[in-house]
Amino acid sequence: MKKLLLSLVVFSGLLMVGCEENSITDPNPAQVNTGKNSGSEISGTIQLQATLDNPYPVFNSYIMIDGTVDYQLTINYLDPIPPNPQEIISVQLEVNAELTNICTVCMPPVSETYAGAISSVTRDNLYTTSDGLQSITKSFPILKRDDGMVLKCTFLINTTSITLEAMRLELDPRVPVLVNRTD
Repeated sequence: MKKLLLSLVVFSGLLMVGCEENSITDPNPAQVNTGKNSGSEISGTIQLQATLDNPYPVFNSYIMIDGTVDYQLTINYLDPIPPNPQEIISVQLEVNAELTNICTVCMPPVSETYAGAISSVTRDNLYTTSDGLQSITKSFPILKRDDGMVLKCTFLINTTSITLEAMRLELDPRVPVLVNRTD
């Protein structure tokens, strides 16, 4: 009977110790971020100065762009605990630019005529990937144009910076292009 009672006490003790939560893996409440304004902010400016092909099928016709992209990156930590910290990058882009036509084959030669302007702000949230890089393509409408022309920019974003990878002009396929004809 003594051995049965001793075995029962030992078994109960092992059951209590085995069912206790392991405090080593519990997160430290002081280290856990809630995601609200938890990250750092990075801001800067990218210069937009280039000569782009005119999307109209006119040989040797170009559009010059001159302006800036002001950006602000905010890194919000959803789960900062290793081995897989999760982050969301909030991206705000503010584009301000002017466009100028350059036509080398027009008669009389048109050197610089106003082609439109861009004034646009976008906001996006991106989840970080394992390599820390995200690519995003944004379209910015060109003001004072009735052909639906947009500036398409591809940005490469990581947790420390943003770079402009590509830039081109495109016409909106939903907007009919009117061509002046003489009969």
